Amino acid sequence: MKLSTLKKPIENENGAILIIALLMLIVVTLLGIAATDSTNIELQISGNEKVYKQAFYNADSGVFYAVAKGNVMVPGHGAAPTFTQITPSDLPSNVTLFYRDVTAGPPRQIEVRSVGSAPGGGTASIIAGIEFVTPGKQQGPGNLSSY
Repeated sequence: MKLSTLKKPIENENGAILIIALLMLIVVTLLGIAATDSTNIELQISGNEKVYKQAFYNADSGVFYAVAKGNVMVPGHGAAPTFTQITPSDLPSNVTLFYRDVTAGPPRQIEVRSVGSAPGGGTASIIAGIEFVTPGKQQGPGNLSSY
C-alpha cells in the first residue's frame, strides 16, 4: 500500500457551510436566552423598587399627617420609653402611626414612628422628631418646629 493513498486529502467540502450556519444559530439562540433572562431580572428589580417606594411614600405621608395635626393628635403623657399606637379615623389604612414623648415640655418633643405598607408586602418605617412651639414665642435656637 502506498503512503499517498492513506493520506488522501478531503476533496468534497459540501455541507461545511451547513455546519457553520448551525453553529452560528446556536450562538445567536444562547445570546437571545441570556438577554431574556436579564430582562426578566430587571423587571423583578423594578417591581421591588416600586413596592418599596410606595411603602416609603405612605410612611412619609404619615409623618406629614402628624406634623399637620400637631399637638392635638397626641395626648400628653410625659416622657415615655415605648411607642404608643394612635389610630386617627382620617388616616389611610396603609399607614400606622406610633408616638412617644421625649420631653413633656416646654417645648414638648415627641418622636413619631410612621409605618407605611404597600401591595406586594412592602413596608417602610420612618421615625421623625417633632418639637411643638408656641407661635410667636422664642423657644430655642432658630425656633425650629422639628428636630
